[in-house]
Amino acid sequence: MLQRQIQLNPTLLTIFCGLLLSITAFSIDIMLPAFENMRVDLGTDIERVQLSVPFFAIGYAVSQLAFGPASDRFGRKPMVIAGLLLFLSGAIVAALAPSIEQVLSGRILQGFGGGAGQVIGRAVLRDQNSGPQLARAMALAMSIFSFGPIFAPLLGYGLTAIGEWRLIFSAMGTFSLVLLAVAVFWLRETNDTTDQNALRPKILLSSIGAIVSDWQSRTFLLIAVFAYCALLSFVTNAPRIYASTFGVSGLAFATLFASTGVGIMLGQLANRKLLARHNILSIMRLASFLLVLVSFAILILSRLEILTALTFTLAMFVFN
Repeated sequence: MLQRQIQLNPTLLTIFCGLLLSITAFSIDIMLPAFENMRVDLGTDIERVQLSVPFFAIGYAVSQLAFGPASDRFGRKPMVIAGLLLFLSGAIVAALAPSIEQVLSGRILQGFGGGAGQVIGRAVLRDQNSGPQLARAMALAMSIFSFGPIFAPLLGYGLTAIGEWRLIFSAMGTFSLVLLAVAVFWLRETNDTTDQNALRPKILLSSIGAIVSDWQSRTFLLIAVFAYCALLSFVTNAPRIYASTFGVSGLAFATLFASTGVGIMLGQLANRKLLARHNILSIMRLASFLLVLVSFAILILSRLEILTALTFTLAMFVFN
Protein backbone atom coordinates (compact mmCIF):
# COMPACT_ATOMS: atom_id res chain seq x y z
CA MET A 1 0.00 0.00 0.00
CA LEU A 2 2.84 2.42 0.89
CA GLN A 3 4.52 1.70 -2.41
CA ARG A 4 1.35 2.45 -4.35
CA GLN A 5 0.84 5.71 -2.45
CA ILE A 6 4.37 6.89 -3.17
CA GLN A 7 4.13 5.92 -6.83
CA LEU A 8 0.73 7.46 -7.42
CA ASN A 9 0.73 10.52 -5.14
CA PRO A 10 2.57 13.49 -6.72
CA THR A 11 2.77 15.24 -3.34
CA LEU A 12 4.77 12.42 -1.76
CA LEU A 13 7.10 12.35 -4.75
CA THR A 14 7.62 16.11 -4.39
CA ILE A 15 8.36 15.67 -0.68
CA PHE A 16 10.96 13.01 -1.49
CA CYS A 17 12.55 15.33 -4.05
CA GLY A 18 12.56 18.10 -1.45
CA LEU A 19 14.45 15.81 0.92
CA LEU A 20 16.93 14.97 -1.83
CA LEU A 21 17.48 18.69 -2.34
CA SER A 22 17.85 19.27 1.41
CA ILE A 23 20.64 16.74 1.94
CA THR A 24 23.26 19.24 0.77
CA ALA A 25 22.25 22.15 3.01
CA PHE A 26 21.66 19.73 5.89
CA SER A 27 25.13 18.22 5.61
CA ILE A 28 26.80 21.65 5.48
CA ASP A 29 24.88 23.47 8.21
CA ILE A 30 24.91 20.61 10.71
CA MET A 31 28.72 20.88 10.90
CA LEU A 32 28.99 24.58 11.71
CA PRO A 33 28.55 24.39 15.52
CA ALA A 34 31.25 21.68 15.64
CA PHE A 35 34.06 23.62 13.95
CA GLU A 36 35.86 24.47 17.18
CA ASN A 37 35.54 20.91 18.55
CA MET A 38 36.95 19.53 15.30
CA ARG A 39 39.85 21.97 15.42
CA VAL A 40 40.81 20.89 18.94
CA ASP A 41 40.25 17.14 18.44
CA LEU A 42 42.10 16.95 15.13
CA GLY A 43 44.91 19.29 16.21
CA THR A 44 44.54 21.66 13.29
CA ASP A 45 43.64 25.30 12.68
CA ILE A 46 40.16 26.70 12.13
CA GLU A 47 40.92 27.69 8.53
CA ARG A 48 41.47 24.04 7.58
CA VAL A 49 38.28 23.00 9.33
CA GLN A 50 36.42 25.67 7.38
CA LEU A 51 37.63 24.02 4.18
CA SER A 52 35.10 21.26 4.84
CA VAL A 53 32.44 23.57 3.34
CA PRO A 54 34.15 24.53 0.03
CA PHE A 55 35.49 20.98 -0.39
CA PHE A 56 31.92 19.72 -0.17
CA ALA A 57 30.87 22.42 -2.65
CA ILE A 58 33.55 21.33 -5.14
CA GLY A 59 32.29 17.75 -5.15
CA TYR A 60 28.73 19.05 -5.31
CA ALA A 61 29.43 21.22 -8.37
CA VAL A 62 31.30 18.55 -10.34
CA SER A 63 28.68 15.95 -9.44
CA GLN A 64 25.82 17.79 -11.11
CA LEU A 65 27.70 17.93 -14.41
CA ALA A 66 28.10 14.15 -14.25
CA PHE A 67 24.85 12.92 -12.71
CA GLY A 68 22.53 15.12 -14.78
CA PRO A 69 23.46 13.59 -18.15
CA ALA A 70 23.90 10.16 -16.55
CA SER A 71 20.32 10.24 -15.29
CA ASP A 72 19.17 11.13 -18.81
CA ARG A 73 21.07 8.12 -20.10
CA PHE A 74 20.46 5.47 -17.45
CA GLY A 75 17.37 6.76 -15.63
CA ARG A 76 16.71 8.77 -12.48
CA LYS A 77 16.33 5.93 -9.97
CA PRO A 78 19.69 4.15 -10.44
CA MET A 79 21.54 7.47 -10.34
CA VAL A 80 19.74 8.57 -7.15
CA ILE A 81 20.76 5.28 -5.54
CA ALA A 82 24.37 5.68 -6.73
CA GLY A 83 24.53 9.24 -5.40
CA LEU A 84 23.15 8.31 -1.99
CA LEU A 85 25.61 5.42 -1.72
CA LEU A 86 28.48 7.81 -2.44
CA PHE A 87 27.17 10.28 0.13
CA LEU A 88 26.87 7.52 2.73
CA SER A 89 30.41 6.34 1.98
CA GLY A 90 31.73 9.88 2.43
CA ALA A 91 29.96 10.19 5.78
CA ILE A 92 31.59 6.97 6.98
CA VAL A 93 35.04 8.13 5.82
CA ALA A 94 34.69 11.46 7.64
CA ALA A 95 33.23 9.91 10.80
CA LEU A 96 36.24 7.59 11.15
CA ALA A 97 38.81 10.20 10.09
CA PRO A 98 41.96 10.49 12.23
CA SER A 99 42.99 13.74 10.51
CA ILE A 100 41.47 16.79 8.87
CA GLU A 101 42.81 15.59 5.51
CA GLN A 102 40.67 12.46 5.70
CA VAL A 103 37.66 14.52 6.79
CA LEU A 104 38.10 16.69 3.69
CA SER A 105 38.36 13.57 1.52
CA GLY A 106 35.08 12.35 2.95
CA ARG A 107 33.53 15.75 2.38
CA ILE A 108 34.41 15.75 -1.33
CA LEU A 109 32.84 12.30 -1.63
CA GLN A 110 29.77 13.49 0.25
CA GLY A 111 29.48 16.53 -2.00
CA PHE A 112 29.74 14.38 -5.11
CA GLY A 113 26.98 12.09 -3.87
CA GLY A 114 24.82 14.94 -2.56
CA GLY A 115 25.00 16.76 -5.88
CA ALA A 116 23.24 13.81 -7.49
CA GLY A 117 20.23 14.34 -5.26
CA GLN A 118 20.22 18.04 -6.08
CA VAL A 119 20.19 17.70 -9.87
CA ILE A 120 18.08 14.53 -10.10
CA GLY A 121 15.52 15.76 -7.58
CA ARG A 122 14.87 18.72 -9.88
CA ALA A 123 14.86 16.45 -12.94
CA VAL A 124 12.21 14.20 -11.40
CA LEU A 125 10.02 17.23 -10.74
CA ARG A 126 10.46 18.32 -14.36
CA ASP A 127 9.55 14.82 -15.53
CA GLN A 128 6.25 15.02 -13.68
CA ASN A 129 5.32 18.71 -14.07
CA SER A 130 5.52 21.60 -16.50
CA GLY A 131 4.84 25.35 -16.63
CA PRO A 132 3.33 26.98 -13.52
CA GLN A 133 2.67 23.52 -12.05
CA LEU A 134 6.42 22.83 -12.16
CA ALA A 135 7.17 26.18 -10.49
CA ARG A 136 4.72 25.40 -7.69
CA ALA A 137 6.09 21.87 -7.23
CA MET A 138 9.63 23.27 -7.14
CA ALA A 139 8.57 25.85 -4.57
CA LEU A 140 7.08 23.12 -2.35
CA ALA A 141 10.25 21.03 -2.68
CA MET A 142 12.36 24.05 -1.78
CA SER A 143 10.14 24.70 1.24
CA ILE A 144 11.06 21.21 2.45
CA PHE A 145 14.68 21.94 1.57
CA SER A 146 14.57 24.99 3.85
CA PHE A 147 14.10 22.80 6.92
CA GLY A 148 17.77 21.83 6.54
CA PRO A 149 19.26 25.26 7.33
CA ILE A 150 16.81 25.63 10.24
CA PHE A 151 17.03 22.21 11.83
CA ALA A 152 20.62 21.21 11.00
CA PRO A 153 22.63 23.74 13.09
CA LEU A 154 20.48 23.08 16.16
CA LEU A 155 20.90 19.32 15.72
CA GLY A 156 24.62 19.81 15.17
CA TYR A 157 24.93 21.75 18.41
CA GLY A 158 22.94 19.12 20.30
CA LEU A 159 25.02 16.22 18.99
CA THR A 160 28.25 18.06 19.79
CA ALA A 161 27.00 18.88 23.31
CA ILE A 162 26.04 15.29 24.19
CA GLY A 163 28.89 13.53 22.43
CA GLU A 164 31.44 14.60 19.86
CA TRP A 165 31.60 15.94 16.33
CA ARG A 166 31.74 12.43 14.81
CA LEU A 167 28.10 11.93 15.79
CA ILE A 168 27.26 14.62 13.24
CA PHE A 169 28.53 12.45 10.40
CA SER A 170 26.57 9.54 11.86
CA ALA A 171 23.44 11.69 11.59
CA MET A 172 24.26 12.49 7.94
CA GLY A 173 24.75 8.81 7.23
CA THR A 174 21.44 7.92 8.87
CA PHE A 175 19.60 10.55 6.84
CA SER A 176 21.07 9.28 3.57
CA LEU A 177 20.33 5.67 4.57
CA VAL A 178 16.63 6.47 5.04
CA LEU A 179 16.48 8.20 1.64
CA LEU A 180 18.33 5.27 0.10
CA ALA A 181 15.75 2.82 1.43
CA VAL A 182 12.91 4.90 -0.02
CA ALA A 183 14.70 5.14 -3.37
CA VAL A 184 15.37 1.41 -3.57
CA PHE A 185 11.96 0.12 -2.50
CA TRP A 186 9.41 2.82 -3.39
CA LEU A 187 10.75 5.32 -5.91
CA ARG A 188 9.54 4.65 -9.44
CA GLU A 189 11.43 5.64 -12.56
CA THR A 190 10.16 8.93 -14.00
CA ASN A 191 12.42 9.11 -17.04
CA ASP A 192 10.41 7.02 -19.48
CA THR A 193 12.54 7.86 -22.52
CA THR A 194 16.24 7.54 -21.72
CA ASP A 195 18.59 9.27 -24.14
CA GLN A 196 21.24 6.91 -25.50
CA ASN A 197 23.35 9.88 -26.62
CA ALA A 198 23.13 11.90 -23.40
CA LEU A 199 26.74 11.24 -22.39
CA ARG A 200 28.30 11.99 -25.78
CA PRO A 201 30.73 14.93 -25.47
CA LYS A 202 29.27 16.62 -28.55
CA ILE A 203 25.77 16.53 -27.05
CA LEU A 204 27.00 17.84 -23.68
CA LEU A 205 28.88 20.73 -25.28
CA SER A 206 25.86 21.54 -27.43
CA SER A 207 23.63 21.69 -24.35
CA ILE A 208 26.05 23.97 -22.53
CA GLY A 209 26.30 26.17 -25.62
CA ALA A 210 22.52 26.47 -25.82
CA ILE A 211 22.40 27.76 -22.24
CA VAL A 212 25.30 30.17 -22.57
CA SER A 213 24.11 31.57 -25.91
CA ASP A 214 20.69 32.55 -24.54
CA TRP A 215 20.73 35.96 -22.83
CA GLN A 216 17.98 35.11 -20.36
CA SER A 217 19.69 31.88 -19.32
CA ARG A 218 22.99 33.74 -18.93
CA THR A 219 21.32 36.35 -16.77
CA PHE A 220 19.68 33.82 -14.48
CA LEU A 221 22.93 31.87 -14.32
CA LEU A 222 24.88 34.95 -13.22
CA ILE A 223 22.26 35.73 -10.57
CA ALA A 224 22.42 32.16 -9.30
CA VAL A 225 26.24 32.24 -9.22
CA PHE A 226 26.25 35.51 -7.26
CA ALA A 227 23.67 34.28 -4.78
CA TYR A 228 25.34 30.89 -4.27
CA CYS A 229 28.84 32.34 -3.84
CA ALA A 230 27.55 34.90 -1.36
CA LEU A 231 25.67 32.26 0.58
CA LEU A 232 28.63 29.86 0.53
CA SER A 233 30.90 32.61 1.85
CA PHE A 234 28.43 33.35 4.65
CA VAL A 235 28.06 29.69 5.65
CA THR A 236 31.80 28.98 5.56
CA ASN A 237 32.66 31.96 7.75
CA ALA A 238 29.51 32.18 9.91
CA PRO A 239 30.92 30.43 13.04
CA ARG A 240 34.03 32.59 12.93
CA ILE A 241 32.15 35.85 12.20
CA TYR A 242 29.68 35.35 15.03
CA ALA A 243 32.41 34.32 17.48
CA SER A 244 35.12 36.87 16.66
CA THR A 245 32.97 39.86 15.65
CA PHE A 246 29.93 39.50 17.89
CA GLY A 247 31.18 37.17 20.66
CA VAL A 248 28.40 34.66 19.92
CA SER A 249 28.97 30.90 19.90
CA GLY A 250 27.42 27.62 21.05
CA LEU A 251 23.64 27.43 21.26
CA ALA A 252 23.26 31.19 20.66
CA PHE A 253 25.12 30.87 17.35
CA ALA A 254 23.14 27.80 16.31
CA THR A 255 19.88 29.59 17.07
CA LEU A 256 20.79 32.77 15.19
CA PHE A 257 22.09 30.83 12.20
CA ALA A 258 18.93 28.70 12.15
CA SER A 259 16.91 31.93 12.18
CA THR A 260 18.47 32.95 8.87
CA GLY A 261 17.26 29.65 7.43
CA VAL A 262 13.67 30.60 8.23
CA GLY A 263 14.06 33.19 5.50
CA ILE A 264 14.44 30.39 2.94
CA MET A 265 11.23 28.74 4.08
CA LEU A 266 9.17 31.93 4.14
CA GLY A 267 10.63 32.99 0.80
CA GLN A 268 9.59 29.73 -0.84
CA LEU A 269 6.11 29.89 0.68
CA ALA A 270 5.76 33.45 -0.64
CA ASN A 271 7.13 32.27 -3.97
CA ARG A 272 4.34 29.72 -4.33
CA LYS A 273 1.75 32.46 -3.76
CA LEU A 274 3.45 34.94 -6.07
CA LEU A 275 3.74 32.40 -8.90
CA ALA A 276 -0.03 32.07 -8.94
CA ARG A 277 -0.42 35.82 -9.61
CA HIS A 278 2.75 37.07 -11.30
CA ASN A 279 5.17 35.84 -13.95
CA ILE A 280 8.54 34.35 -13.08
CA LEU A 281 10.54 37.24 -14.56
CA SER A 282 8.86 39.79 -12.27
CA ILE A 283 9.59 37.64 -9.22
CA MET A 284 13.21 37.17 -10.27
CA ARG A 285 13.65 40.93 -10.64
CA LEU A 286 12.29 41.51 -7.15
CA ALA A 287 14.47 38.77 -5.68
CA SER A 288 17.59 40.12 -7.41
CA PHE A 289 16.88 43.62 -6.11
CA LEU A 290 16.60 42.27 -2.54
CA LEU A 291 19.89 40.37 -2.86
CA VAL A 292 21.75 43.51 -3.94
CA LEU A 293 20.00 45.72 -1.39
CA VAL A 294 20.83 43.44 1.55
CA SER A 295 24.44 43.00 0.43
CA PHE A 296 25.02 46.77 0.36
CA ALA A 297 23.17 47.21 3.66
CA ILE A 298 25.52 44.76 5.39
CA LEU A 299 28.54 46.51 3.85
CA ILE A 300 27.41 49.98 4.95
CA LEU A 301 26.49 48.91 8.49
CA SER A 302 29.82 47.13 8.81
CA ARG A 303 31.77 50.19 7.62
CA LEU A 304 29.87 52.37 10.07
CA GLU A 305 30.71 49.81 12.81
CA ILE A 306 27.06 49.54 13.88
CA LEU A 307 26.48 46.01 12.62
CA THR A 308 25.33 43.77 15.49
CA ALA A 309 24.64 40.06 15.71
CA LEU A 310 20.89 40.68 15.51
CA THR A 311 21.02 43.11 12.57
CA PHE A 312 23.41 40.80 10.70
CA THR A 313 21.09 37.86 11.32
CA LEU A 314 18.09 39.89 10.17
CA ALA A 315 19.92 40.93 7.01
CA MET A 316 20.84 37.34 6.15
CA PHE A 317 17.27 36.30 6.93
CA VAL A 318 16.10 38.72 4.20
CA PHE A 319 18.91 37.59 1.88
CA ASN A 320 17.86 33.95 2.27
